[in-house]
Amino acid sequence: MKRVFFGIVALSLMLCVGTTVFAGGQQEAAQTDETIEIALVIPSTIDDMAWSQSMYKGIMAVQERMGKDVVKVDVSERLWNAVDAGSAIRQYASQGYDIVIAHGAQYQSLLDDIAPAFPEVTFAYGTGYKADHDNVFAYDPHA
Repeated sequence: MKRVFFGIVALSLMLCVGTTVFAGGQQEAAQTDETIEIALVIPSTIDDMAWSQSMYKGIMAVQERMGKDVVKVDVSERLWNAVDAGSAIRQYASQGYDIVIAHGAQYQSLLDDIAPAFPEVTFAYGTGYKADHDNVFAYDPHA
């Protein structure tokens, strides 16, 4: 059940890519007993005025809406190199993060290798079309 919940949260984050405003005005933070820990691995920076910044702003909007005590976010920037990215992804998973978003198609094979060792972690990667593991989600953002 926990994996389904975090899968839904991951999907919600993907839908927020590029969106920093929520309709309906001020909303109450979600009530939960535990913090959702989200790690974002990006190839460039959070202020690249493109792909990475869009995802970062979407995640920050979710954190703002739900509350910092409910959603914890950590970001690893400038990880275009697969070896460095793989190390960061594996470290986040080892530390027990609930969701690890590897924001780019170049990370697909890394997730295929890493995800089976961490069945309780939800992984997602962008501009993807397939996910071969129950805990990996692929998304294709639309402008």
